[in-house]
Amino acid sequence: MLKAMRTGSQSMIVKLVLFGLLLFAMVGLAMTDVQGMFRSGLSDTTVARVAGNKISSAEIEHIVAGELRQQGIPEAAAVQAGMPQRILGQEINGRIYGMAANDLGLLIDDHTAARSVKDLLKPMTSQGITPKDALNRALTHMGMTEEGLVSAVRAQTATDTLMRLLSGGAHAPKQMLDDALQFKYESRRGEYFKLTGADAGKVATPSEDELKAYYKTISSRFAVPEYRSLAVLVLDKKALGIAQGVPDADLKKYYADHQSDYGTPETRVVSQVVASDEASAKTIYEAAVKSKDLQAASQAAGKGKGNYIKPQAMAEKDMPIELSPTAFKGKAGEVLPPLKSPLGWHVIYVQKINPGSAKSFESVKGEIEKEMSEDKSSEALYEQANKIDDMLGGGKTLDDVAAQFKLKPVAFAKIDAKGNGPDGRKIATDLPVFDKVLDKAFRLGKGETSQLIEAPTGAFLVVTAKDITPASEEPFEKVRAQVLDGWTKKQQTDLLDKQAAKIAERLKAGETFEKIAASSGKTISATDFVTRSADPAKLKLDRDFITALFALAKVGDVAPLNGDGGVTVLRLSARRVDLPKGENKEELAGLQGMLDRSLQSDILDQYRASLMAKYDVTINDKLMQQLFKPQAKEEDTGAE
Repeated sequence: MLKAMRTGSQSMIVKLVLFGLLLFAMVGLAMTDVQGMFRSGLSDTTVARVAGNKISSAEIEHIVAGELRQQGIPEAAAVQAGMPQRILGQEINGRIYGMAANDLGLLIDDHTAARSVKDLLKPMTSQGITPKDALNRALTHMGMTEEGLVSAVRAQTATDTLMRLLSGGAHAPKQMLDDALQFKYESRRGEYFKLTGADAGKVATPSEDELKAYYKTISSRFAVPEYRSLAVLVLDKKALGIAQGVPDADLKKYYADHQSDYGTPETRVVSQVVASDEASAKTIYEAAVKSKDLQAASQAAGKGKGNYIKPQAMAEKDMPIELSPTAFKGKAGEVLPPLKSPLGWHVIYVQKINPGSAKSFESVKGEIEKEMSEDKSSEALYEQANKIDDMLGGGKTLDDVAAQFKLKPVAFAKIDAKGNGPDGRKIATDLPVFDKVLDKAFRLGKGETSQLIEAPTGAFLVVTAKDITPASEEPFEKVRAQVLDGWTKKQQTDLLDKQAAKIAERLKAGETFEKIAASSGKTISATDFVTRSADPAKLKLDRDFITALFALAKVGDVAPLNGDGGVTVLRLSARRVDLPKGENKEELAGLQGMLDRSLQSDILDQYRASLMAKYDVTINDKLMQQLFKPQAKEEDTGAE
């Protein structure tokens, strides 16, 4: 493994996985959710077509489920926010941009792909996972081949390059920047009066049957979540007593086999002339041997026949394989006979040799021992983990495993799917990937044990659902007072909504702001000048007050604003723009960047629209709505 890490770094880097990078591009193709298709009960299972290729309902259900699980978002909330449609859009984008990059001939070489992967890999390797382990785990997790990962990384890099080419030149003009400054520094003053629940009028007391019927519509607000009693085993090197020593003989052998890796390689300062044909190269070589001036000799075969490359220090591995063996046998001050490479015919002048240096075995022994020990211990941990996995698969319980390996399970007496205890507070734990543990635990039946859950640290975890307390709703009698309060607030809100509608009609009919306030028995209040970024809470205003104030078109305009337990009637009384004195270069640069990004986004939106037409993209909106139906919306009562 160490050899692969040191001498094969470039090829190894290309092999390593980026979980986030390939999620949308690959996971939909790697798996399908057949169960989801039958759950939907639909005859037409195609949610979209891209250039004749289908995206099935099972595919998109699986992709959406994976994304929501990763972000910890409940399906109902995600559907309400339109997330499934956005995720489908991302899946389509990945496909059409990839096809566009391919059509334009954007090909990504190994070196560029390797660099992209290496940069994105840093968060994973910083957790102590070796490159080889990361690769093996990723390929197993995603069910992909090495070649598939390399291909996907190239495709994603080509798409990113295309996006940069399209949007790189977008630049907002000065007039747009001036308008943005005016917008930012505009301030407004508003006048208002507010109708509250006390102004709604008398609310009748509901009958017990009415109150119970209302409770049924909001009972989920008083739901007690499902709780589970869990036991978790942590399988790591420390818990399993794994410590692998490495004999000195093995350390010395490794050092001898890879001695060139421990030190500074020899470099040579070389200048070159690259000629297009052998005859020109020979003429240049003969002139250089006589003069020892390669730059001057580059003209010996005629203008344009030889391309001179200035001196640079190079290690053997940095030179093309066709040149390096000969170049590193030459002596200092020697001009080498012409050599052929795919670029042409090279005449090389070895100007200087910088000898390499090697570190002694003793100075690097600790480094080698640590890496070889970690390698062996990781393999030993995998072996033990596989044995435990087989035991669990063969019917052994978590307690059986704990007893055999002398492990102490971590117990959770009562915990919900979000990691909270009965008091609603997060349960403190230092277990790795605890969110994944909970996710697995809440998919188990009572007494069932999960498969091994792998952590970035290299450890494995196993969880058992010892006991399950199903979700329930608080009995009506227990929360009656809260239900009554909610019912009352809802009735008041309904009455105030009717008043707001009438006020809007009176304003439309030409009645003055002052007259409406007086008829409602209200005194008009006024704000100071405020900007769009003002915090309504600090000004003791309704949360949507600032937004509503800046939505008014001109001074004198009036509008009712529903919210925060009442109706606020608002008038724009004054507006002004206070530009700061002097030029703030940092602020201007920030605004310029924001506007440039906005223009870039517009360009990409237009380009996307053209690709949607080019690749004949169709979306079955009706099917998407059937697949992801919003739950019945609860009435907003203001009750907690």
